Amino acid sequence: MQPEAEPIRNDGEEGERARTRLTIALLAAVAAIQIGGMLAMGDLSGILVHAVVFVPAAGFAIALSHGLRVRIGIVAFALLWSAYSIWGAVEVTRFAATLGATVPGIEVRPISPWFVRIVAARAIVFTAAVTVLVTGAPHRRRRLVGIVLGALFVALFLLELAYQRFGLR
Repeated sequence: MQPEAEPIRNDGEEGERARTRLTIALLAAVAAIQIGGMLAMGDLSGILVHAVVFVPAAGFAIALSHGLRVRIGIVAFALLWSAYSIWGAVEVTRFAATLGATVPGIEVRPISPWFVRIVAARAIVFTAAVTVLVTGAPHRRRRLVGIVLGALFVALFLLELAYQRFGLR
């Protein structure tokens, strides 16, 4: 008599749900940190600039939680936000240097080149985390890499906001 074969276990569906939960957590962290940073600075006049980030992030998190497939939109958001962030950091740094050099009598605190590096690292890590979490087959290694990249992203994003808030050098 032959032993009964073990039933084939399909981890694909559970893996997909776990990956979706991680993506929702990543996008919710983006929205929460962005809103928290804006409120901590006490500058509600820039709400439209911040809305460009937290509205799509929250919208994609809500869409995923309702079972909608918005992978392409999430990757596009990650790429656009990353490009916009890096460009903005470079331009703000360049503008501050130009303003301080050309306008007599105005004192502008120089912006450290580390600020641009922090923003670029945050943007690259966020894009990598999104790419790992929303593309390819669900697998345990992808989820672990997504968790590590997501945690690194949150740390870099908080460092970026701390730099903006406290002017770290």
